[in-house]
Amino acid sequence: MTEALAVVRVGVCSPIGLDTRQTAASIRAGITRKRETWVLDGELEPVVMGHLDDTHLPPIAPSLRKCVRASPLEPRLLRLATRAIQEALSHEFTKVELPLYLATPRPLPGYAFLSEQFIPMLGVQTERRLTSSASRMFADGRAGMFTAIAAARDQLLIPGHAEFVLVGGVDSHLDHERIAALERDGRLRTSGPQDAFTPGEAAACLVLATAATCRRRGLTPLAWITALALAEPCEPRRTTLATACSAVLDQPRGEGQLVHLVMAGLNGESSSANAWGVAFVRNREHFAEPLWIEHPAEYVGDCGAALAPLMLGTATRFMQAGVATGPTLVWACSDPGRCGALLLYPGG
Repeated sequence: MTEALAVVRVGVCSPIGLDTRQTAASIRAGITRKRETWVLDGELEPVVMGHLDDTHLPPIAPSLRKCVRASPLEPRLLRLATRAIQEALSHEFTKVELPLYLATPRPLPGYAFLSEQFIPMLGVQTERRLTSSASRMFADGRAGMFTAIAAARDQLLIPGHAEFVLVGGVDSHLDHERIAALERDGRLRTSGPQDAFTPGEAAACLVLATAATCRRRGLTPLAWITALALAEPCEPRRTTLATACSAVLDQPRGEGQLVHLVMAGLNGESSSANAWGVAFVRNREHFAEPLWIEHPAEYVGDCGAALAPLMLGTATRFMQAGVATGPTLVWACSDPGRCGALLLYPGG
């Protein structure tokens, strides 16, 4: 990155917390929330996943109740994203007009989860001023947030463009089609030893700005994104994450600034574990001992496109609370093999 980006506000909604503070505290305490759902697997057994009760999600705005839905999942994603966006755009950001760069789930063949009107509907649902014409969706699953941040950085660094960009992700596996696809591929964890994962859902958003904007507006950043990298699938595929991590970790840092915390996109499958093993060995000199590794999918399930922004928001909260005082590595990989990584520093 040519210039660090400031994280100035954060919002999170997850099965273990309805805001950033609750979610981070639950992860720190090791609280897990995975339960049976109304979705049945091929054996007619309830699927276990990390999910929120409907009572914890805001209702659909009255003006949106008759809108045509791209899929049964779209209303749930609208409701999931509401709390995260409203938390991130609270106080002085309530009336600020800004674009939204949103990571979303990858569509299944012949089955799109979201319509082109999803972001305009989010503006209505959240009662926030989202600039629909300048907003974008990145349907790339777990790595989508890194692509979104890279695109947001380009907008923020162009004079006369947006002062702030809202970046985030929303995802849910509480959908018959998604569960059926996972089961067909042997990736749905049921019972016994399996190379599979427990699905989940969440939403998380962050307001990003440049240092110049923070000075001009009198804002104190919560954290700084100092390095960002995306790596396309390569052979062998387990080295793709190592490439992304090396790209951010090899950049100059202050003397003795070893990474003390890793927010890892591990989801229980061997592919993510193998990729992280290679990345860790290749970059071992950049990590402190002992190294604190958190993998939130353990607590909320694999929440797809929301996993990386949830990890970034949680790490930012850890820094605010003083439990993470040094550089933090955040990484995640999409199913096709694209991997993203970034380096986060405490704000101030």
